[in-house]
Amino acid sequence: MTGSWRWAIFLQLAFLIADPAVAQPRLVGKTNGPSCRVALELATAAFKSDSSSLDWPIAQPASGVAKIILRQNGLDISGGQAIEADGAQFEAIRQSLGDHYSVTTFWAKHASGGNRLAVVDQPHGWRGDRYAVYLLGAAVTPETLAAQLRPIADGRDSALAPLLDYQWTIPLILQNERAGEYWLIDRGQPWEVMPDWRVHVVSTAGESQPCRIDFGVPQKPLAGLPPAVRMLADALDEALGPGNDEGTLQQTARIRITVEKGWANSALRPWALTDEPYNDRAEVAAGLAEWSRANVARSALLRRIERARSSAEVALAAYYSARFKYSTASARRLSRQAIDHMVRTHFVFSKSS
Repeated sequence: MTGSWRWAIFLQLAFLIADPAVAQPRLVGKTNGPSCRVALELATAAFKSDSSSLDWPIAQPASGVAKIILRQNGLDISGGQAIEADGAQFEAIRQSLGDHYSVTTFWAKHASGGNRLAVVDQPHGWRGDRYAVYLLGAAVTPETLAAQLRPIADGRDSALAPLLDYQWTIPLILQNERAGEYWLIDRGQPWEVMPDWRVHVVSTAGESQPCRIDFGVPQKPLAGLPPAVRMLADALDEALGPGNDEGTLQQTARIRITVEKGWANSALRPWALTDEPYNDRAEVAAGLAEWSRANVARSALLRRIERARSSAEVALAAYYSARFKYSTASARRLSRQAIDHMVRTHFVFSKSS
């Protein structure tokens, strides 16, 4: 190993010593209640899993204090109609809100403490479905709810305020079998990077938010990674381009969201880089080589990416050894895999037929 490489590794280790804590889910707020402890149990299992997403899979709590009675039915919910509900707890009701417009309402069969939950699945075109949770009086009927929601069909806001407003992520709904009360976990929006999980408790006293789960991700996920990795990330982002005039599909913006989530996993959950990018390494290399032939600036940028890649692999291996206590060989192997994964995540090239 040359003196320059030893010095580079020393700098990376010094960077790590300044921030030695390994991120893991933690409770913020009133942390002693059973709803918060169960939420932390679920969040910790999701964090430690090898799934690239914290949203799926979510297993039933092992503690037995509560059970999940409504959740999403798979990882990809972009096609809509993605709710899986306990049939003993919810009835799925198709409700018309106007000409050619309907929603599916998951109506709680039992009121708890004078409150009834209704989860509305609202189709939203090619983007998929949006989901909202309403907290209703025990005497409210599905027909009454439908009448309150009818302005949605005209693109207007309903006068009825939801407990959890319309969003693209399906909440987790649990029931405390001892007290009979409902617990909800709002897991944020799909474009957010490891957002906090916010716990809502519905009881005879009404709705409260005793706590949230913080996954320890920095505001900018790359901020927690070594400088050499950030230099590679900057070069890759420059090659990705601005993504101007892409209409509603916003392909480049979508790639950037996926990239940001990938860097967060690289920093906090490197074992979870399991989602396979569209192109393999050879296809990306060939695509970038062809792209770089367009002009001198692109050729120079590709050379910068190739140089930065080697330095990033060394720095990230040192990071993994120091932070996760991996052996040298394991850290190097995981670093190569992580950098390869992130390079490929930035680009989508047509596959040859």
